[in-house]
Amino acid sequence: MNPEDDSLIQQMNDLKQVFRGDWVGTVLVMLRRGRRRHRELRDNIRNWSLQDPWTGIRRRLNNAELARTLARMTDDGLVIRTPVSDQWQPAVFYELSNAGQELLAAVSPLLEWAAHHPDFFAAAREARIGDDRDNRRAP
Repeated sequence: MNPEDDSLIQQMNDLKQVFRGDWVGTVLVMLRRGRRRHRELRDNIRNWSLQDPWTGIRRRLNNAELARTLARMTDDGLVIRTPVSDQWQPAVFYELSNAGQELLAAVSPLLEWAAHHPDFFAAAREARIGDDRDNRRAP
């Protein structure tokens, strides 16, 4: 392997780590229009549950998973957490950091590509589902 390949592979692995978890992309999208209270994020994401077409599993976000996702995204520098205690009811707000905004902008071309290639994803899902069925049948 050459150094450029090594670098690209490391960068792909870094991206995979930043996007790990089911809800990172959802939180990025929910915060793209500005800061939100923790409760707003939770309620908006709960109203939109994740139907994973790759596995068929329907996921709903619970408080613990949202807290872990936000903490990890804050630690990674994608999200800024701002507690506000000078109100009659203390609140915590979350917003995208500059890095989070840049990351969302950087993946936009990939999302556009995905939107223009639904047949590719349908075929890939079908192939994986077929592989999963075959693997379950194997002795």
